[in-house]
Order: sequence, then C-alpha cells, then structure tokens
Amino acid sequence: MSRPEHLLPADVYYGKEETQRYARSSRMHAVQRQLAERALEMLLLPENESCLVLDLGFGCGMSGSAVSEKGHFVVGLDISRHMLEEARELENLETADALLADLGKPFYFRPGTFDGAISISAIQWLCSDIKSDIADALRTPENTAAAAAAAGAAGGSSGGEEDMDEDEASDQQQLLLQQQQRQRRPALPASAYRRQTCFFEHLARALKPGARAALQFYPDSAEQLESLTSAALRSGFEGGLVVDFPNSTRAKKYFLCLWLPGGHARKLQQLPKALGTSAIINEGRERPLVSGRRAKKQISKKEWIAKKKEKQSMKGKKVRPDSKYSGRKRKDKF
Repeated sequence: MSRPEHLLPADVYYGKEETQRYARSSRMHAVQRQLAERALEMLLLPENESCLVLDLGFGCGMSGSAVSEKGHFVVGLDISRHMLEEARELENLETADALLADLGKPFYFRPGTFDGAISISAIQWLCSDIKSDIADALRTPENTAAAAAAAGAAGGSSGGEEDMDEDEASDQQQLLLQQQQRQRRPALPASAYRRQTCFFEHLARALKPGARAALQFYPDSAEQLESLTSAALRSGFEGGLVVDFPNSTRAKKYFLCLWLPGGHARKLQQLPKALGTSAIINEGRERPLVSGRRAKKQISKKEWIAKKKEKQSMKGKKVRPDSKYSGRKRKDKF
C-alpha cells in the first residue's frame, strides 16, 4: 500500500472527506494524544509554568489539545484548510491559535519566541518531492478554464442548479490541477532537501536559545532518516534520533529530539532514554543460576501478603486494613 505522501501533497490529500474520516477516528485521537504527551515529555519544560509551544502539523488539534491540558499555550501550523476548520468544529482552537502555512516554506515568527516545538506525524511530508503550487497554477488562463469545466461537469447538466458543495468542487479542482502539473514537469531530486533545510532553519529562528523540539514521524527509508537528521544539524540544532520500542514492528516510534545550544536555565542537554529498549525490558529478569536453573527471588511472607492485598484492592474487592499483626505467624495452640 502506497504511503499518502507519495500520492498527493498534504493540502490535497486531506480534503474534506479525508479530514472528517481522520477527525472522527477514536483510535487516531488516542494515538495522537499518546504521541503528543511523549513529545511534550522530551521538551523538558519547567514544571508549574506555562510555556509557549509551537505545534508543527497542527491538523485538527488532537496533539495541541493534549499540550493545552498541561497548562501550556499552543500555536499551530498546518497546510490543510479543512483540518483547521475541523479543529474549530472540535473546539480545539479555544486554547490555541492556528495558522494556515506550509512547513516547507518560510514561516516568519519573531526570533526566540517559542519555549519548545512538537510535531506529530508531519515532517515525513517534507521528504516528498510532490508539491502543490495550486495558487500559482490558478493564475494561468488554461488551468482556470480546465478547473471551471471540471467543476461544471461534476455539478451536473442542469442549468442553474448547484448540486455540489463548494468545498467538494474546490477539492476536485485541486486534484485536476495537481495531475496537470505532475504531467508537465518532473519533480526535482533536491527539492525535498531544500524544503527540509528551510523548515529547520526557520524553526531554529523561532525557538529560544536552549529550547528543544520533539518531532515524531514515520520514515520510509534510511535515506529519509539521514536526510532529515543532516538538514537539522546543518541548521544549528544538536541532538539526534530516539526510537521507542525498537524491537516491535507496530509500536516502534521515531522521534527527532533536537535542541539549540545556549540557554542559562537548562541542565546539560542529552537525548532522552528510549522506551522499550532492551535495558528496560530485561530489567529485573537476571537472577543467579543455581544448579543450572533460575533461582526464585526470595520474598518475605509479609511482602507476599502486602502484594496480594494490593492486587485484591485493585480488583475492587474488600481487603482488611493493615495492622501490626499483618504477616505475623500465629502462636501454636494446644
């Protein structure tokens, strides 16, 4: 199955129908929230303090809402107009601001504005050479006429009736124009790297000295990993790649954890420890071998009773309260 970034640009792929399907998925909400919380953890923001966080690839506000619940204010960027409209319907713009912007083009903020930046499932679109210069294409007379003809044909043959919604007509116009552009000019091999470099350079300008960025993405190949990491380091960032659950096929998640040098209020910058690594998974499993067999861990009777009572209470069962006699041996009676 082809990846969406290999088929169409993000602003064309996430039309009205695809956006609604994406926003109505409860599983997508849970995954986005989990990834946003993990990315926020990597930012190492000061506790009990509200910070300004940049959400790159805001979408319909799933990740931004998770950050806002922690007491931070979010400014989001997204290329899809339908995604931002869906965010307004979901009331995810009450505690956040969102702007329509292409991450592969310059986004101008005052230098040193944001305390941190996150991105969930967005920067892999920068690795695609497929672009959608729809605004420029609409200026040419032949493309305008072709788009109008397509919209008229889709609307039906009746005279003055408009059976099609305006958003659906605009989506079809964009698809038609995109197909025409791909037929006319081949994609340049270096265009993707230029977009990545532009993205990281403007991100570095927008962040404060010492601020961190946690960018989660789904790479397609080792070349994409190398390209994104190289573009980030060339733009003045430090850091690297963090892979959570590297031994799992489904649960594996890639994070590009970056930070800017400088800053006086932060500790020594280092990469966070990946979740699900062998050091964590095998912790507590190594036991001394006795006669070729694993020795059982010795626990006292009192510890065993306390552990069993804790399990029973977690199941909602009634448990006797602890006392000084808990775990004591009863006296032998005649």
